[in-house]
Amino acid sequence: MIRDTRLLIAGFLFAVFCIAWWSIPTQKLFLLLSNARGGLFLLVLFTLYVVRPFIAAPLSLFSIFVGYRFDLYLGIPIALFGTIVTCLPPFVIAQYFRGGSGFFGWLSKKGEDVFETTGGVRGVIAARLSPAPADAISYSAGFSGVPMSTFIAGTSIGELPWATAYVVTGASMRNLTMGQIQLDWRILAVGAIIAFALVAKPGYEKLRSKT
Repeated sequence: MIRDTRLLIAGFLFAVFCIAWWSIPTQKLFLLLSNARGGLFLLVLFTLYVVRPFIAAPLSLFSIFVGYRFDLYLGIPIALFGTIVTCLPPFVIAQYFRGGSGFFGWLSKKGEDVFETTGGVRGVIAARLSPAPADAISYSAGFSGVPMSTFIAGTSIGELPWATAYVVTGASMRNLTMGQIQLDWRILAVGAIIAFALVAKPGYEKLRSKT
């Protein structure tokens, strides 16, 4: 009974947090956070990274804000760590629901085929380097049964260029104006090309084996 009450309270507080997040413009929220200091700031930032997948907030804005708040030497490792943290909840949830029959079973089978073809770490790296949404990749890897260590390693390597680019963007800004935040399309193109290069050979070999 006590456990059910705690879960109910936790769910209520989480719902209140989500409503508050959606009701406050993202720009204003980050500006308010920029006034926090020391451990409080890191605690709030960590909490926001954890709940970000459930409130549909863009991951790129977090890395940009970290770059705006910290220098490159601190900003890049903080942003990369935060990226790994925020990608874990969708991955764990997908792992919990993977297998079985029906829609989840179909997703698991398709995901397993993809990562079996490309290889675990290589497949995660390629997916992370591509411009695909971060949460979609996390769910796909979870449904595919990718081991957590492989997922973390692939995410760390594949997300490093993106985290670095966004942190550099944030560090170069002293006036946080969301309308001015744009990532060079050439960076997106390079990421897509590298991702394709990583999966082209195993994908071609898989295709030949079926013909």
